[in-house]
Order: sequence, then structure tokens, then C-alpha cells
Amino acid sequence: MGVANRCSANTLNCRASWTPPKKRHWLRRNSKRRLTSSRSSRIECELRRVQATGNTFTLKRAATVISYQDTLRALNGQQRKLKGTAVLLDKKERLLKQPATGHTGKTSDLSNRVVALTTYCAFPLEEARRRLLESLKE
Repeated sequence: MGVANRCSANTLNCRASWTPPKKRHWLRRNSKRRLTSSRSSRIECELRRVQATGNTFTLKRAATVISYQDTLRALNGQQRKLKGTAVLLDKKERLLKQPATGHTGKTSDLSNRVVALTTYCAFPLEEARRRLLESLKE
């Protein structure tokens, strides 16, 4: 009957909620210690969770930096290739703007071909000599 008087109406198991007086005294005395330890364990748990989140962000950042550097390296290679192509195109454009006169490889090749061509018929030297001698005799 004494146990039933100490239980509240809201508890399901009255015997589980009742504590002996010595234990109550010990609980009151150590309540601050228990609250501190439970708070510290909660804080440590929260700290571990925050550290895990921070580690995840650090790993994601490192992966993003590596990806950025790879992309930058590829873009720099393409940029160098484009600069080389631009230089070649400028060179070709400059050569095409020059007039086709003067001493170039093409003109020297064509002049060698012209010299090699025969532009006259074979002259009959012996026959012309004989005619000249006969005309002088008369």
C-alpha cells in the first residue's frame, strides 16, 4: 500500500518508478555529475557528427579541385593548340597576300622549265653555208 501511494497516476509500472530513499539521495547528489556527463557525451556525439560532415566536405572539395585542375590542364592544351593553329593561319594569310612576282620558289622552278624548252627549229647550218658560198662565187 505504501508503494501505491508514492506512484503517480501517469506511470504504467509503479514499482519501476519508485526508488529507495538512499538511492534518491545518491541520485540527487550525483545529478549534476550525470547531467554533465550526459551533456558531454551528447556534445562529443555532435562533435563526431560535425567532424564526419567536415571530412566529407573536405573529400568532396579535394575531388572538385582535382577535377578542376584536370579540366584546366585540358583547356590549356587546347588553348596552346589553337594558338599554334592561329599562328599558322596568319603565316599562310601573309604569304597569300604577297604578290606573285619576284624571286620565289615557284618562279625559279618555272624559269628553269622555260630554259629547258626549245623555242626554235633546228637550223640547217651546212646547207646555209653551202648556199652562202655559191652566192659569193657568182
